[in-house]
Amino acid sequence: MKCARWLLVAVLAAAMGSAQVDQRPGINGEFGKSYHLGSADNGIEFTLKSVEYSVSRANVGDTCYASDKASRLMIIHYSAQNATRDDMQTGSLVTFTAVTAEKENREMQVWPGVEGTNQYLPDNLKPAQRIECFSVIPVPDKDVVPKLIAMRTENDNVIRYSLDGKIKPLPAKYADPADKTGLTPLESLPAKAGELTPMGPFDLRVDKWETLTGTIPDSDLADGYYYFAVTVTLKNQSRIDYGVDASNWASLVTEDDAKVENPLLVSATRPKIVELEVKAGAELTARLVFQVEKDTKVKSFVMHGPVDHGFDSESRPVVVMTTEAPKP
Repeated sequence: MKCARWLLVAVLAAAMGSAQVDQRPGINGEFGKSYHLGSADNGIEFTLKSVEYSVSRANVGDTCYASDKASRLMIIHYSAQNATRDDMQTGSLVTFTAVTAEKENREMQVWPGVEGTNQYLPDNLKPAQRIECFSVIPVPDKDVVPKLIAMRTENDNVIRYSLDGKIKPLPAKYADPADKTGLTPLESLPAKAGELTPMGPFDLRVDKWETLTGTIPDSDLADGYYYFAVTVTLKNQSRIDYGVDASNWASLVTEDDAKVENPLLVSATRPKIVELEVKAGAELTARLVFQVEKDTKVKSFVMHGPVDHGFDSESRPVVVMTTEAPKP
């Protein structure tokens, strides 16, 4: 079954950018209304329930599909019911295509999930069995998507849905105010100390920042520099383990807009350089320790996480302004 899933992903990815699907015969659909989708001997009763954008992640089985630094996840919620008299192999059940205002197609490239459990679809549906599902399409930030197409197989008629006014807006703090629809995310996600913010497979919380005195074993502090430490908590919201690549994920921005990179990953409780892995579903707290030139003030802390399945390998960065006083 796992090989079949990856084969489906490869097939759908190969179809990326195709402009032929919208030429097929079909009908215009309405949200919340049930339609027969597919042939008489392999059809389903299909209801599109809602569509939303996310700058977070969607877990399906043991795979984490996270929003990358230049794209959102379009998450499509729907139900499907076996409309035949026989057991039905699920496959993808429904294939979706998001059509942009420039007539470019964004294809579903991930395996659908079951609502509530986020597991893969079962291998089969019994006659008349209904299942609540979701599917995910990565959509670049620049795209305006006025239309969604649903189809059962390549040889079947399609259902076209107008998305004008139908997509749930992003949370206001993550939405670009220049887009009045609330559907375009900011290039970076603003955060404050003490609050959780999505960052790839993690939720990130910045707990505090401070100047460190003393030494850190196995680290030489350069002349004319001081240690600036940011304490962070990472909650792994995926179903696989992730190592923490602090030197490549985190940086500071000074008041003169210079970037400070390559922090040390240091224990939260003692001055010791560590290597850490965040287990699936677990969290850990550590310090990211930077060397900053003396008499230089730090303006902000910036961090991104990994993205395994997307247009880019980095998540949208999270930015915390360190000129504000952290919560105690």
